[in-house]
Amino acid sequence: MKKFLCLFVLITTFCFGKINDTLSLFSEEEKQKLNTQIEKIEDARDVSIYINTYSADEGFVIDKVQKVVVLNFIKKEDGNPKIEIKFSKDMEIDDETQTVIEDLLNENEKSIVEGKNVEYITEMLNGIDGILENTKIEEPIVVEQQLVHKEKIGFFIGMGIVFLIIFGIIIRILMVKYNRSLKEEIDIISGDHKER
Repeated sequence: MKKFLCLFVLITTFCFGKINDTLSLFSEEEKQKLNTQIEKIEDARDVSIYINTYSADEGFVIDKVQKVVVLNFIKKEDGNPKIEIKFSKDMEIDDETQTVIEDLLNENEKSIVEGKNVEYITEMLNGIDGILENTKIEEPIVVEQQLVHKEKIGFFIGMGIVFLIIFGIIIRILMVKYNRSLKEEIDIISGDHKER
């Protein structure tokens, strides 16, 4: 059953995009409002933001692991919500920023207790936007991999040129030896011919 639920969450991620509301906390209108806010932040900060609601026995998988912020609303077995904000590893989150994140979670806790889920998520997104404004994001690893790929191509081209030079030298040496031996044979034959 858990595998089916994880598969469902994965499928909904690819089908529905940034808001994966498996707990049905938001109406379609609320989702549109949140998506608009998410898109503004994503455009301004060049990141991807996902909002997920699911029960504790489910999970969530994303297809991108860089420049990502994930806000998870997890319904625990006792029915109480657990809220998580996760940043991808390419974002430098220092101790001071971590404190700001914890304060953000605590400040908006009242809204979640009162069942004002949209207000809560809206405030969290505003807070995330503020955090991202001062967060340094490393360049994607893909860029480094492309450079390594270019270096490998350069290495193989260089090795090919070296091989051709060595091959040319070997051919030249063999040609010189062949010409000498041919000349010696001609000299021997012409010497035998003169003696007669």
